[in-house]
Amino acid sequence: MGWGLLTMRYFAVTWILIMSTAGALYFYSRTRLPRVSIALAGLTALLIAEKTPAFSWHAFTDMMIVLIIIATLWALERPSARRLALVGVMAALATLARMPNVVAVPLLVLVMCIRGSYSGEWRRMWVLTGVMLAACAATFAAVVTAVFGSPAAYVAAVKGALPTNHAPLELVSVIYTTFIKWSPYWAVVALGAVGAMLGARIWPRPRAAVAISMAVAAYIGLTLADYVFDYYFRLIKYYQLGMLLSALAYILIKARRAGGRDVRLQVLAIVLLMTVPVAGSNTGLIRIPSAALYPVAAAVALPWLSRRACIYAACVAAAMLAYLGVRTLTVSYEDAGSLFATQTVGHPRLEGLRTEEERAADISELIALMPPAGSAERFATAYTSTYYGYLAYYLADVWPTICAHEWRRVAMHTDSAQVAECMDFVATAPRPLRVIFKPDDRLAGDADPLRLALEAASPDSVAVTPRYRAYLYR
Repeated sequence: MGWGLLTMRYFAVTWILIMSTAGALYFYSRTRLPRVSIALAGLTALLIAEKTPAFSWHAFTDMMIVLIIIATLWALERPSARRLALVGVMAALATLARMPNVVAVPLLVLVMCIRGSYSGEWRRMWVLTGVMLAACAATFAAVVTAVFGSPAAYVAAVKGALPTNHAPLELVSVIYTTFIKWSPYWAVVALGAVGAMLGARIWPRPRAAVAISMAVAAYIGLTLADYVFDYYFRLIKYYQLGMLLSALAYILIKARRAGGRDVRLQVLAIVLLMTVPVAGSNTGLIRIPSAALYPVAAAVALPWLSRRACIYAACVAAAMLAYLGVRTLTVSYEDAGSLFATQTVGHPRLEGLRTEEERAADISELIALMPPAGSAERFATAYTSTYYGYLAYYLADVWPTICAHEWRRVAMHTDSAQVAECMDFVATAPRPLRVIFKPDDRLAGDADPLRLALEAASPDSVAVTPRYRAYLYR
């Protein structure tokens, strides 16, 4: 049956440990503070664990972007062919993990050109940038040839697997909506963080303590709002990103006054490269690995921070950990928390994992409707839950004939264009074909265009469970 889902989560743990350890080592290399480095490693591991529940292209991308940023900062300190070649190799691996990550390459070229511009080493930096690009191209070509046989075969495979709802204009729309919808949170986070930092630096000690307490209280208030409005998956990440951006802005202000040109370039490199995971995603700024970059930002910021600002940051970090600890016990992304995840599902690829009772029953029904192992039937899903769509193909051990992620998750059952796309597939797909359909709870059976269309296509049989319907076309 191949790798189980638990094994894939072990991979995710590996990426988490690599990210947190790499950031802590970079912090130690610049500060020589072993205890603080160890504390930062533990802090970032716990903060990013919530965002990385299993191995995926996103998890690997986060790890590679963190490593690319660290390698880039290392190369900017003392540019050399070896250091730039390492950056190129990492950029190639990131692109191979997820094609949109290729945007890291022109961003790296831009950073290196700026480095050459203000240092007066134009010719040398052009040569070193060429080394970086050559290493990137060579690594990419070698891996693609080893896995696919040729670059042309790789290009054909990528074209056949592109989703249809991740267009650049949609990404712009998602980011715009992010800033509009979450503007109050951005304002509270940014102003609260910067204000408390400045207050802790300027005010007398008792008032600084009050400012720190108020900042932590504001964070707790945001977490309570999170509970009320159920924004858990997004809100905690926006808070982490707000903290990161506030720290980077603080560094820029301080460095500008002190003439820290190298520091400003380092901040620019961090900001540009941390946005790479946003490219090609339909989830916007959530994809930025904010918490994983805390040790890196701390290493750059430490020379400019006062002791009280550090105390404030430590207080907020403690509040984050306390909040995440409670949330991990009670709820997680698309599942129950560990206190309520008590049920298992009888499938070899799900051994060792627990989930909530409702989800266990849902997945068990899905497994019962899937084609038996070794069957010649084609298999497709037709419902809006992206996660369950992927899970069905994974448990059936088949490549997705058609994937739920290619449709927009909202109003898939009632959108005439998406219904027509689904039915075009049903009409032209080789037989036998099994289509598993999950009714939309908000629609009655006779008011669900997708269900009516599937039934109008004259299936040879229909299997019905409380949550699903499976249509078999021969």
